[in-house]
Amino acid sequence: MGDIQKDRLSVLLDELDCEAIVAFRPTGWAGHITMSEARAGKVKLYSVPYSEHSSFTQLKKFVKHLKPTKIVPTVNVESAKEQVALLCAEEL
Repeated sequence: MGDIQKDRLSVLLDELDCEAIVAFRPTGWAGHITMSEARAGKVKLYSVPYSEHSSFTQLKKFVKHLKPTKIVPTVNVESAKEQVALLCAEEL
């Protein structure tokens, strides 16, 4: 996650020929959501507090709300497919 930096996103903006980039950097070090900008507001980087110690119910609610296109488990990765399937299950 440390690779998500404004300067790298600015380069990506040019490489992808995008109008703007909005990125979210999960961090255990932020006490609240912060936002930084670059390139006259065309690159926005939000630092969002999170904890790997969230309850499974909290994680499921978060995934249901956010609807990510890809989930990369970082804990117990030997069963990553099972974890993603559980997080994306419809029942809550």
